[in-house]
Amino acid sequence: MRFLVFAPNDWEEQWMNRQQLFSRIGRKNTVTYSTGLFFSWDTKTQGYRKAPNFFNVLKHRDNVDILFVSKIFCRVPKLRYLDGLIVKLFGLYINKLMGNEKVCLYLFHPKFYQQTSSVKKQLLVYHLYDDLSLQRGYELYREDDETLLIEADVVLCSSKLLQQKIIEKTGRKDILFLPNGVDSAAFSKPRQVPAELKEITGPKVTYTGSINEKVDLELLLSLSLELKSVNFILVGNLKGNVLPEKLITEIKRRPNIFLLGFKEKTEMIGYVQHSDVNIMIYKTDGSTWSKYIYPLKMHEYLSTGKPIISSDIDAVREYSAHIHIASDKKSWIQAIQTALSEPTFDDNKVKIAKLNDWEHRVDSLYRYLKLD
Repeated sequence: MRFLVFAPNDWEEQWMNRQQLFSRIGRKNTVTYSTGLFFSWDTKTQGYRKAPNFFNVLKHRDNVDILFVSKIFCRVPKLRYLDGLIVKLFGLYINKLMGNEKVCLYLFHPKFYQQTSSVKKQLLVYHLYDDLSLQRGYELYREDDETLLIEADVVLCSSKLLQQKIIEKTGRKDILFLPNGVDSAAFSKPRQVPAELKEITGPKVTYTGSINEKVDLELLLSLSLELKSVNFILVGNLKGNVLPEKLITEIKRRPNIFLLGFKEKTEMIGYVQHSDVNIMIYKTDGSTWSKYIYPLKMHEYLSTGKPIISSDIDAVREYSAHIHIASDKKSWIQAIQTALSEPTFDDNKVKIAKLNDWEHRVDSLYRYLKLD
C-alpha cells in the first residue's frame, strides 16, 4: 500500500501526530507527504516564499517522500475556471506520481478534499486531530468536511469526546478512536540541560507546543503575578497573528515568564526533562476547540516522570491519578505549590507513557485499515 498524506503543517516544523505516525509507517510502506496546493491568500506566507518556483520537488526524509508543491500550483477560488484548471492539473500530476500502486489517500484537513478528488485511490481516510468546526476559517471548508465525513472509508478521531460528537453528527457507528502517543525511546534518553534553562534560577514550570488561541495566556499571566518566585517557561511558536497584542505585550513584560520560541523535536525534550513541573494550560470556557483535544504533550510529559498539571479537559481525566487537574486560578496555584513539593520522578508515569508509544498507535492504525 502506498500512502498519500495531506496535512496542513510543514514536515520540518513542530512534530505532530502526522509526522510521528508516518515516519514509522514509512519503514514498511512508501509514504508521500504534502501540504498540498497553495491558495491565493498564502502568497505572503513563509511556506509560499520557500516553495519551488516552477517544478514540484520530492525530498526523502524520516522515511517519507516530502512533496514540495510549486508556486505555479496556486489556487484562486475567485477565478473558477483557473482554479478548476489548477486542481485538474494537480490531480493529473499526483496520479502520474502514484503510478499503478494501490493508494491510501490520507487527509488531515477538509481543505484537501477538492484538490485530491480525482486521485485514484483504494482507500480514503479522514483523520480529525482536532474539532476543526471550532477553529478559525472553518466556514471555508464546512461543505468539504461534511462530505468527507460521509465519503471517507475510515474516519479517525484523536479524542473520545470528539469521536462521540462525530458519531452523533453523522450517525456513523464506525468512527474510530486513535489517540496521540509518545516516542518513549526518545523521551527516556537523558538530555543535557538546555543553556537557556541554566540561566533561569528558581522553580521552572513549563508549557511546550503551539501558543495559540486554546492556551489560557490570561490565566498564565495572572499566575505569574501571584507566584513571583516561579518561572513560567513557554517553548513553542507564538501565534501572534491570532492572539491579542496587548496580552502578548503584558506577557513579554513579566520577568518570570520566558518565551523561548520553537525548538526542534529532539531539542525540546531537554526542556521537558529539566523542568520542575510541566503544564497543559488550556481555556475551558468553550471559546476554543480545547474541549475536544487529546494533548500531544500529555504522554510526552508522563514519559519524563515529572509532576504534571493540566486544565480540566476530558482526555486528561483518565489519568487524574498521575496528573493534577486544575479548574480555576485558585486550584492552579494550589496545584503548582503541591507539584513543586513532590518527588521529581515517578516511574509509574513512565510506565503509562510506554503503553502509549507511537509504535502501538501505528499497530492500531494498521488494524483499522486492515493492513496488519
